[in-house]
Amino acid sequence: MNNTFKHVTLNPGRRNFAAKLRRLALVFGGLALAAGNTFAEGTKEISNNDANTNSALLIWASRGTGPYLSNIEENRVRVRISNFNTEKIYYGFKWREYGNIGVIGAENGANVWMRIYDPNGNEVTAARQRFDNTTNGYIANFTQAVNGPNILTTSNGYTPLSFTPTMNGEYSMVFYKVTGNGTDATAVATANNQIFRASFWDITVASTTQKFTGRVFSQNWGLLAINSAEILTSTAKAAPAFYSYSHDSTLIKLGFVSTTAGLAPLAYDIAFTNYGVDTAANLSWAQSRRSKESGSANVPLTKGFKVFLNQPNATLYPIAQISGSPAFGAVPITGCPGSNLTANYTMPEAGDVRIVFDIDGAAGYTPGTRDFVLEAFNRPAGPGSITWDGKDGLGNNLAQGTAVKISATYRRGRFNLPIYDAEVNADGMYIQTIAPLSSPSNRLYWDDDSLPATVTPGACSNNNINVTGKGINNSFVGTVSSLTSPTRAWNGDGNFANVSPAPTVTRGGGQNDANDNQCDDFGNIRVLNTWGWALEADGQLVNVTFGCFSVTGSVFNDVNGRSNNLIDQSATNPIALPTLYAYMVSSDSVIRAVATVGTNGAYSFTNIPGANYNVVISSTQLTVNTKLNYATQVTLPAGWSNVGEQIGTTANVGIDATADGILSIVLDANKTSHNFGIQRLPEVGAGANTAGNPGGTTQVTVPANTFSNTTASSDYDGGSISNIRIVSFPTNTTTIVINGTSYNSTTWPPAGILVPTNTSGTPTQTITVDPNFDGPGSVVITFKSVDNAGQASTANGTATMTFGANISGQVWNDANGDAILNNSEKPVSGDKNSTNSGNSVATTSDLFASVVSTSDNKVVASMRVNADGTYAFTNIPSGAGYKLILTSGTTAPAVTSTLTAGSNTTGWVATGVNNNGTASTTNTTNVLDLGTVTTNKVNTNFGIQRTPTADAKSYSVSNSSFNYAPPSGSLSGYPTLVGYAHIQMSNAAIGSLSGTDPEDCPAAAACSTGSSFRINSINTRTKLYYNFGGTTGIQEVVAGTATARIDNFDPAKMVIYAQNGGGSAGTPFAFTYSIIDKAGATSSAVAYSITTTTPLPVSLIGFNATANDRNVTLTWSTLFESNNKGFAIERSFDAKSWKEVIFEASKAANGQSKEKLDYLATDKEVTPGNVYYRLKQLDFDGVFSISEVRMVNIKNSGLSIYPNPASNSVTVLGLSAKHTVALYDVTGRVMMTAEVDANNSSLNIATLPEGIYTVIIRSESGAASTFKLVKK
Repeated sequence: MNNTFKHVTLNPGRRNFAAKLRRLALVFGGLALAAGNTFAEGTKEISNNDANTNSALLIWASRGTGPYLSNIEENRVRVRISNFNTEKIYYGFKWREYGNIGVIGAENGANVWMRIYDPNGNEVTAARQRFDNTTNGYIANFTQAVNGPNILTTSNGYTPLSFTPTMNGEYSMVFYKVTGNGTDATAVATANNQIFRASFWDITVASTTQKFTGRVFSQNWGLLAINSAEILTSTAKAAPAFYSYSHDSTLIKLGFVSTTAGLAPLAYDIAFTNYGVDTAANLSWAQSRRSKESGSANVPLTKGFKVFLNQPNATLYPIAQISGSPAFGAVPITGCPGSNLTANYTMPEAGDVRIVFDIDGAAGYTPGTRDFVLEAFNRPAGPGSITWDGKDGLGNNLAQGTAVKISATYRRGRFNLPIYDAEVNADGMYIQTIAPLSSPSNRLYWDDDSLPATVTPGACSNNNINVTGKGINNSFVGTVSSLTSPTRAWNGDGNFANVSPAPTVTRGGGQNDANDNQCDDFGNIRVLNTWGWALEADGQLVNVTFGCFSVTGSVFNDVNGRSNNLIDQSATNPIALPTLYAYMVSSDSVIRAVATVGTNGAYSFTNIPGANYNVVISSTQLTVNTKLNYATQVTLPAGWSNVGEQIGTTANVGIDATADGILSIVLDANKTSHNFGIQRLPEVGAGANTAGNPGGTTQVTVPANTFSNTTASSDYDGGSISNIRIVSFPTNTTTIVINGTSYNSTTWPPAGILVPTNTSGTPTQTITVDPNFDGPGSVVITFKSVDNAGQASTANGTATMTFGANISGQVWNDANGDAILNNSEKPVSGDKNSTNSGNSVATTSDLFASVVSTSDNKVVASMRVNADGTYAFTNIPSGAGYKLILTSGTTAPAVTSTLTAGSNTTGWVATGVNNNGTASTTNTTNVLDLGTVTTNKVNTNFGIQRTPTADAKSYSVSNSSFNYAPPSGSLSGYPTLVGYAHIQMSNAAIGSLSGTDPEDCPAAAACSTGSSFRINSINTRTKLYYNFGGTTGIQEVVAGTATARIDNFDPAKMVIYAQNGGGSAGTPFAFTYSIIDKAGATSSAVAYSITTTTPLPVSLIGFNATANDRNVTLTWSTLFESNNKGFAIERSFDAKSWKEVIFEASKAANGQSKEKLDYLATDKEVTPGNVYYRLKQLDFDGVFSISEVRMVNIKNSGLSIYPNPASNSVTVLGLSAKHTVALYDVTGRVMMTAEVDANNSSLNIATLPEGIYTVIIRSESGAASTFKLVKK
């Protein structure tokens, strides 16, 4: 069971402290508001003129009464100043002699003086004040005293004297009489003459804006009851009220009631102390609080409380905070019968404590019975104790087994009111706590039983004696006191009936309160003390069976626990119990007794005081009087557990609800068979399995041996495993189904699920799980083994289901090679003998997919690709790096074999891979790197396709099929190559590039125009040019460069250039090429060859043009010539219009030569500027070819004419100044003259006849230049 006490009986005390706080808080608040009213302080508070209950301020030196000059300082009247900068003390008195003599100063001279002392105790000598009835400070009547000083808005009071303070704090006042005419303040009269009174008096603290109350106090007030005529008489009554501020900051109001005889004390003193009447060091407060006879003088009451006339300001006099109620110790009474006993308690704060022992059966304390009261005073806060002789209220020893009801009262703010010489107080007094708790019904206590017991029944006349005898002892019960129900009344005797009003007593011929004698009044020459507390808080009533008892029991190795409803020894092969200790632990967790559990399991305790306890067993060794930490110190050795506790040996009886090594008892008699069961805990197993993850919400069965295939669960000492408890919802799981019941993380019970097992801990019920992930991961089921005693293993076991990754994909016929599976593209069957009913494409050998570890290239799993092109792997361990490899062959690669590269079947090539939508056409290795696999891999696809075949080409053509002229017409823009003839591939004499592809164009030679080709090589006699269009245009096709690939092929755009002299069978014009299908696969290279019937005519080499002044030298050579007639040299000034200027016949005989021949020709007097030349090679049969163009620049050396020949005009070039031009015909006749310069250099010759003219150009200096001009 747990560590709380189950059988403590608590009864409410006579007052509930918390309820009292709530009930009285409003009362306290109301009183606090009332304290804000402002009045005079003095007569107003202690007198009521209309009710004839007046009290004068009394100075009586020989009696020790009042604020006389040489009395103790506690007798002084004190005034509190809070702000000396704004506050003053205003005062006034009406001094009279003690007896019924006239006003002092009126009959006997003004001989009363006052002295004021500052807060440091130093007299303010300038403040000495003499009083009379003619100056300020005189109060003539009751009304003036009540209305206070004529300050602020008051005008119907008295005219005050005032004192201006110079510091904050408590000032004090004393009064005395002087001798003579009263003018000498230092001529102090003798003590016997120091007896006088102020019938009316007032002391007021005020600023310029308000009056302050609660500032005037004394620790010992000296007062005198007078009637409304200021006459001292035995019938004069008093009904004052005072506020007592205690040393521990509590505040009470105590007042006297006058409804019949009232308080008729004549002279009386008011003081509040915490010690009572007598201050002798050897007296306890229980003794010093007793009333006593004092004779003709009051006892000196020093160090008393501050007694205010009004409620003091809480800021100046702070109030204590309410703390709490008392409590008894966990073991309320310690000790055994016949010896001293101790009552144990706990105080909420420092103060007094009262403990009531209720034994007689009647509720509460009953005097004269076995009931008794213990008190302790001035005790500190916290735990405490009171030791007594062990006897009850009748003096007998408390017997074993006595039932006792005990209650404790915490008391704070203890006060004593020792009233001296107050003869009669017939109507009693009342008390009210003002703060910290406003309580209108406190209790008053007194003990008048120690006063002299001698009673004189007859009349008495000596007022210095008392003949009334003693009173009652009301020390323990007290009497509730309030304004409406006053108490503590006395009159002619001790008021043994404790009634109000107190009865009178007739002695001699009259009643005590009606005659003039005081000796027959109960309070005469006595100090009658009354006490109480500002705060009394009762704790709860506790029932205790007193005595010293024994407790015995055993600890058993109970391997079947409570399954047989009994705590006993049930181990079949018990081992020795571990070292254990038994503890008696009280309700405050303190260890009261320790016993070592024997090897036979027995333990015992003796002489244990009656109380509520926990009996605890633990392997932790502790000592008496230390506190037990239930959370950390109630232990068993590792591997052991509590299985139960039981009181008694009867099945199903006395079994504790919680097995925790703790047994609660109420120790009210000797206890036996308080037994504990412990056992060694079972060991938990563990296991693991793997499975594929189907994904979605599909449940996966957890094999039963997953809970035990690594380690089986087991038990000790003949116990057996009967269950496992799955303690938490499995990790990474959406639902778990146990024996048909489904649970999710929300519906999973906090206590877990108990699952039956065999003795190895293997479940006998079906368990399935739905992982909350698709792909690799693990589900961990955490469990404990549970034995036949219902005890669970300390450690947790785990059943781990590991789900590998699923890897799947497809091989497809990627006809267009874009690595994207299109709708028109079929799968590739991994079975070479199956086309999957025509839905797949078969290859020439089987295909295999393998999962290979990237770390060591070992095959993890492999399979033949299905006929539909798919492959799938499940339960691949996650967290490692893998790659997929596609191979061809006859058998799948073996698991653990090394595989590093993919392979293709004959006639097939890889086009790329597509990894779940990400296409790669650059990866044609049949190897797909998956990286580190932590999730399922799907659509890991391989694209393959069959390769195309190019058609070899061989043509034999006549020389005339070639064109020797510069390309023109549709071939304009193609270059003219010197020494080369050309033929367009679309020429009927030859054929186009072509080939076949199983996917693109399966028919023979179907792939041609529009297909893609690559030129692989070109022989030295052949050049190819192709018009690529666009910005690329016509380019020479060069093998091994970008121009070697031609897409969207058009044979009309391909021009073959054949070098002159070649074309025979031994020197064909040839190149090789391959076809590229739509998938990008390239066929093997094939030859394209052209031969001619005879070699092409001329092989021209080295054609050059060189300028020499205005002449141009042209040179060229041939390697061989065939049927060559000769060469025409053509000239052009714009590279567009050409004119033959020279013809050179072939040097070869009959135009045939196999040797190198060199040629030279000169073009003379060429017009300056850029000049273009080309050779036109001409055969005898009219066939010609054009060479490449050469350009020279003819510099302008001096003057010249241009053009020449000319038809319409000529221009004189090179003019820098004015010249004269003259034209002469062949006969020397002048045909034209003109002046020319740089801005006007043209001559119009249109009208001249055709012919040759001589042109002479002269400068102004006479220099002449001559030219020939041809006019056409």
